[in-house]
Amino acid sequence: MTRPQRAAAGLLALVLGLAAGAPGEPARAQSDGGTNVAAQSGVEAGPVEARIAERVNAERARAGLPLLATDPKLAEIARRHSEDMAARRYFDHVSPDGKDPERRGIDAGYPCRKNRGTYLTHGLGENIFQSAVFSSVTFGSGGARTYQWMSVDEIARQVVDGWMESEGHRENLLKRGFDRQGIGVAITAGGKVFVTQNLC
Repeated sequence: MTRPQRAAAGLLALVLGLAAGAPGEPARAQSDGGTNVAAQSGVEAGPVEARIAERVNAERARAGLPLLATDPKLAEIARRHSEDMAARRYFDHVSPDGKDPERRGIDAGYPCRKNRGTYLTHGLGENIFQSAVFSSVTFGSGGARTYQWMSVDEIARQVVDGWMESEGHRENLLKRGFDRQGIGVAITAGGKVFVTQNLC
């Protein structure tokens, strides 16, 4: 899924590209740069996961597709991948030790086999995205930083819109053969947001 990866990474670059400061934007909070940015933002992973799942189903309903049930086991697998990306500082469907979505599903006891009548499929579908809890940060004197925070809904909208604008991610999100999903979010102290959606 190299093309969807590049699309998601490009969206991240767009977000972080705003970090030099956007004139005219109202500041929401200031920090000396030494605090936990994620804690300061007030954004937590659970509400972001729930809102992304809702927005995914809104896109499926708009396309006339059945809604995806929330699967706690899939969410756990997705959350572990997001946490791993955050901890080991990478952004990819394949971890540094070579594990792809199918392998992660098998390791978790979730092989996701589907009978299509004339053939069988196996392995999890996966979408990933990287964002932040802020849309911009302005640097002041003495290292002070002023952040323009993102709300839970703004982050969820950015994630799902990004997937819908990427061919491979959109195909996964709107695939008729999937009937369940799990969303996993990890937020770093620095304010990066790693999102994984696993589908079966």
